[in-house]
Amino acid sequence: MAAQIVTPGFVRAVVQKYKRAWESQDPVLILEIFHENATYHEYILRDQPKKGHKEIEQYWIEKVCTEQSNIHMDIQNICSDGAIGIAEWRVTFTNKTNNKQYTLQQIAVMEFEGERIQHYREYWHSEKNST
Repeated sequence: MAAQIVTPGFVRAVVQKYKRAWESQDPVLILEIFHENATYHEYILRDQPKKGHKEIEQYWIEKVCTEQSNIHMDIQNICSDGAIGIAEWRVTFTNKTNNKQYTLQQIAVMEFEGERIQHYREYWHSEKNST
């Protein structure tokens, strides 16, 4: 069987859906880009990845829907190599727990099987914006 090839255009379309899901805080929409048994790894060195739709949805409800508001994501760079897509973006949001504005710079590495993400890893840094 031939190896999967994803193009930068395909990766951009997936990341645009990710952006829509994040900005609209839609935990159902985000699941459309992940396989049912996908892994979602936020803290690479600390935590185990979220596994499957149920854990990914729960993470989005707790993190995105409960803790964030006024989300704006700016996609910056997209590339691909074989079945791997890599995207860089900048996000601003309000943390609802302390009512402070944050900027997040992030890179996501996505391993695709077919048209959906099978393994997702993110690397990021955030800072509280000065007021």
